[in-house]
Amino acid sequence: MCYAKLKVIVEGIPAKISINKFCKTRNVSATYMKLKLTFLGPGCTQCCAGQLEDKLHCLKYKGKFKNNKFQMYIACHQKIFQQMHFIKANGYA
Repeated sequence: MCYAKLKVIVEGIPAKISINKFCKTRNVSATYMKLKLTFLGPGCTQCCAGQLEDKLHCLKYKGKFKNNKFQMYIACHQKIFQQMHFIKANGYA
């Protein structure tokens, strides 16, 4: 993969800011490592894990009203736990 392709991929998302400093050198490996450490590094993953824990802590079932069903409550729990498992299984946490 060349720098130009990587730049097209990150166009319009926050990752673009991380690769701007590599514009002159076009060093793909350094750019990739910067993106990896920024968005999959320990700081980011701990932040993501903390956000998932907060979501789980705040998730409450208050009975059946409107379209709030117990199955939806369980589905939200499962989704959060799957995301936590993904973070842990891939060695990010």
